[in-house]
Amino acid sequence: MQKIAFFLFFFIFSILNAQQSSDFFDSNKIVEFKINFPQKDWMNVLDSLKINGDEMLVTSVSIDGQKYDNVGVQYKSNLSYKIGQNKNPFVVQLNYINSNQNHKGYSSFYLSIALRDPSMVREVISYDILRNYMPAPQANFAKVYINNQYNGLYVNTEEINDAFLEKYFGSSEGSFFKASSLQKEVEGCRKEIYGALQYEENARCYLGNFKMLSRKVGMI
Repeated sequence: MQKIAFFLFFFIFSILNAQQSSDFFDSNKIVEFKINFPQKDWMNVLDSLKINGDEMLVTSVSIDGQKYDNVGVQYKSNLSYKIGQNKNPFVVQLNYINSNQNHKGYSSFYLSIALRDPSMVREVISYDILRNYMPAPQANFAKVYINNQYNGLYVNTEEINDAFLEKYFGSSEGSFFKASSLQKEVEGCRKEIYGALQYEENARCYLGNFKMLSRKVGMI
C-alpha cells in the first residue's frame, strides 16, 4: 500500500512539475534575444564593468520581437568569461530600472555559452531531469544577436531569484546564498569542495565556498 501511495505521489508531482514549465522555456523551441548596445566599444565597457564591480550596462533588448528599454546587461560567470572573448555569457535583467518590467512573467535571464559542452544540451537536459525530483530552473536555447549581428547559440536559463523562491517555497524570506566557483583557501578547512555542503567545524570555512546574496528577517 505504501509503494502504491509513493508511486501515486511521484506521478502527481511529475505532472505538476511538467505543468510548471512555461511556454517561454519550452525546450523544444529556440527563443531569440536581440541586444542593442548604443556604444560601439560595448565589449570593452562590459569587460570594465565585470572587472570593477557588479554594475550593469543599460540598453534595449528584444525578446522574440518584443522590445524592452532600460534593460541591464552584464557578463556572467567567472569560469566561462574571458576578457575580449567574442562570445561571453550574459545576464539580462529586464527590471534593472523598471521594477515591473518582465517578459511573460520573467524579469531576469542567464545566457550561458555551455562551457566545456560542445553538444550544448547538458544544462537543459540536466535541469529537465532535476525538476522531476527537486526545484530547479527552467532552461532552453536562445539565438543571440548583438547590434543586429548573430553572436551564436546560447543556453537560456531561468534565474534563481525571489520569484523562483516564492514559486517553489512560498516565500523569499531568509538568507540567500550562492555556491562559489572560486574557492578561497582557509587554513584548517576542506579544499576544492566548491560549495558541496560538507560539514565544517569552523564557520569561516563556508566563507570561501558561498557568497551571501541577501539576508532577510522572517525565516526561523
